[in-house]
Amino acid sequence: MPFFLVNHTSLVEADDEIAAARRTLARLRDGGKQTFTVKFDEETVNQVVLQVAQAVPPPDSHPHRTGNRCQ
Repeated sequence: MPFFLVNHTSLVEADDEIAAARRTLARLRDGGKQTFTVKFDEETVNQVVLQVAQAVPPPDSHPHRTGNRCQ
């Protein structure tokens, strides 16, 4: 299986580096179209635009909440 270098670049106004990273992560999680640069080698570089779905937390797997009982 080949490896790809995937980059996402955002220009973000923020008070510091941590706030900028948090804003970018929030934008990715909130969904919408995001552009990525995908590089296979020096000659194969593509721009990929994806409609990013909103992140959904996994269902709670606690046995009592799913109706299953511990035995």
